Amino acid sequence: MAARHAGFGGAATTTAPPPRCPGMETTRESTPEKQRGAFGRALTGRRGAVAAAVAVVACAALAPVALPSGDGAGPDPAAGASPAPTSVESIPGMLEFHSPVGGFALTYPSSWTRAVPADPQVPIVAHRGPYSFLVRVVELPAAPADSTVARQLTDEIALSDESVKLLAEPRPITLAGLPGYFYLYTFTDRDSGRTGAHSHFFVFKGSTMLALVFQALPADSFQAGAETFDEITHSFRAE
Repeated sequence: MAARHAGFGGAATTTAPPPRCPGMETTRESTPEKQRGAFGRALTGRRGAVAAAVAVVACAALAPVALPSGDGAGPDPAAGASPAPTSVESIPGMLEFHSPVGGFALTYPSSWTRAVPADPQVPIVAHRGPYSFLVRVVELPAAPADSTVARQLTDEIALSDESVKLLAEPRPITLAGLPGYFYLYTFTDRDSGRTGAHSHFFVFKGSTMLALVFQALPADSFQAGAETFDEITHSFRAE
């Protein structure tokens, strides 16, 4: 039975639930799960609306924020940057992070190091060893009119790097009650030349787009970190 999602354009839209596949289990909300399995088995004016949205994110969502490669300490806090939201221990071994930018919260391991990037649209970057994640918040000119417009926009962003190689077809998802899309792919790191892997979530809260990106560099370390990626993903919620 088709799953109804409220969110695109502020109206309920009906989409066929994604087929059962490794890493994207079909639940009542089509929530993404088990990233390790996914990696291991590897309207009139619509085009104008997408073009306008892409123009907005061209200097934002496509702007690189270096995720730590595991070879160093990672990005330094920006000098003079506004105070960042704080992380507090919620359960043993996990820190809870609340961001007024984009209105979201999540938990991540207390053993990970959090940096404060200069980009105000990236409220959190955290890393440990070969693993890292960030959340980017982009304010669009308007909420996507429907799921097709949203998919065109996320394709423009996720596939903008010519080195990207999809490991699975992008899937419609619902995360924290918000509609969006999930991408799993490898890419070539420009600094080191190594192949890395990203699991990349886009969700829409009205005209706000939130992108949650997990990185493993090198790519063959992804499976060992996938359980932690899943824990962070499942803790994500809108506020």
